[in-house]
Amino acid sequence: MNEICSKKLDDNLSNKILETKDEALLVYKIVRAYSDANEEEKLYELLTGVSHNNPFLFLEAQPYSQRKYEGNTNLDLAMGSIKKREGTESGIQYDYKNQEKHFLFLEAKWDSDISIGVKYCTIRNQLQRVIDNALYFSFNPESIDKIYVTLLTPKKYKDCYEEKLNSRFYGYKYGEYSSDSSIILRELEMIKSELPWKEEKDLDSLIQENIKKLTLNWVTFEEVIEKIAENSIREEIKIVYEQINI
Repeated sequence: MNEICSKKLDDNLSNKILETKDEALLVYKIVRAYSDANEEEKLYELLTGVSHNNPFLFLEAQPYSQRKYEGNTNLDLAMGSIKKREGTESGIQYDYKNQEKHFLFLEAKWDSDISIGVKYCTIRNQLQRVIDNALYFSFNPESIDKIYVTLLTPKKYKDCYEEKLNSRFYGYKYGEYSSDSSIILRELEMIKSELPWKEEKDLDSLIQENIKKLTLNWVTFEEVIEKIAENSIREEIKIVYEQINI
């Protein structure tokens, strides 16, 4: 088995049966299916729209937070030019030695919505937090060409968004952030008084540089399940996913 997550998470999920709308377990089974088929590159391209030669991938990954009062963000999936942070089970950092200068942070939602607010900042939202972490993941702007943040949800919620009938908060925020990246910068400026930089760091100029490289994507579970290599695992995931949705 390829290492796609911490041993603790693997032990917890590897033999678990998908019976409810458990998005963490569904993402695990999907990623495991691609990894076991050695199709990580295929998955990366589905989630970003671009290719990556031999992307590293890790579930429940934790990039180090540079915000005071805020713990590390727990990503559903990180892929691309990343590597594990030494001395941690789930910590990740940017891989400066990788010739491919891009990476992906993914936020998956089944029926749940993105969370709003954290203890010290009530105007924080989960998608904003993922984007924020992605923008300062590398301190060297020249080491990165592109930054990808992807939403992974059921098709019906993306259909609602495309019909301008949002049923989830993330639909509104995705629309705002995709149409005007300055909204992200304005929100990040607003949170500075409540979530300042650690150790008196000033990463504002880094964020302003890296936001030019940001691409947001919205992909559906149906799309990634359908592209799993044809085998019993794909049919099992597809059938159970469809039954639970019904």
